[in-house]
Amino acid sequence: METIKLIIVDDHVIVREGIKIVLMNQGNIEIIGEAANSDELFYCLKGLQPDIILMDIEMPKLNGIEITKIIISDCPGIKVIMLSVNDSITYVNKALKAGALGYLTKNTRNNELLKAINLVYHGKKYITKNIKGFIDTLQTA
Repeated sequence: METIKLIIVDDHVIVREGIKIVLMNQGNIEIIGEAANSDELFYCLKGLQPDIILMDIEMPKLNGIEITKIIISDCPGIKVIMLSVNDSITYVNKALKAGALGYLTKNTRNNELLKAINLVYHGKKYITKNIKGFIDTLQTA
C-alpha cells in the first residue's frame, strides 16, 4: 500500500489537531507537516515533499486560493484539497481555477475526508456533496 504524505494548513490549532486525530490511524496516510499560514507552509515545503496539502481558504497573510496558485505553479506534483466553512459555488470555482483538485466543507464526515484524500492522490477531482447547486461531472459523494 502506498503512503500518502500530507501537510495540513489551517490557522486554527484545534482544526489541525482534529484532522490529525482522524488521519493518524489510517495506515496509508502520513502527516508530514502542518502550518498555520503561508509563511509556515512555504518553510515546510523547503524540506518536505507532500503528495497532498489539505488547506483552509480563509487564513492570515495569503489565503488558500492564492497559496494554491503558487504551489501549482512552483510544485506541480503537489495536489491540493481545499477545506472551508464556505459552501459557496463561487469559492469552489475559484479553488478549482487555482488548481485545487478537491473541495470539502468543514462539516464533512471523516469517511468523506478519507475518500477525498485517496481519490485526489490518484489524480481524480472530488467536490463534497454539501455544495448547494454544484452540478458538474466531477466525482461526488
